[in-house]
Amino acid sequence: MSTDRTTEILNYLSAMSRDVGELRTDMRTGFSELRTEVGELRTEMRTGFSELRKEVRALTNRLDRLQARVLYTHADVDELEGRVAALEGKQD
Repeated sequence: MSTDRTTEILNYLSAMSRDVGELRTDMRTGFSELRTEVGELRTEMRTGFSELRKEVRALTNRLDRLQARVLYTHADVDELEGRVAALEGKQD
């Protein structure tokens, strides 16, 4: 094998090595950026879930109060229906 051919092969391998090194650097940078973005998204999701939990608790409290009012009103309606039935019975 001639020295020119050997030099050509070595230059080719050296260029490949540089390309692989650049690719590794790019990949590390990309993965680092991806990790950062995933971390930010995780934080956003946790914050969002915390806010959602607060809102669900508030809605649950409101629904509990509304349910109590509905039950109270329902009891009043039952009582009034009983009175109406009693009054109608007296008229007959």
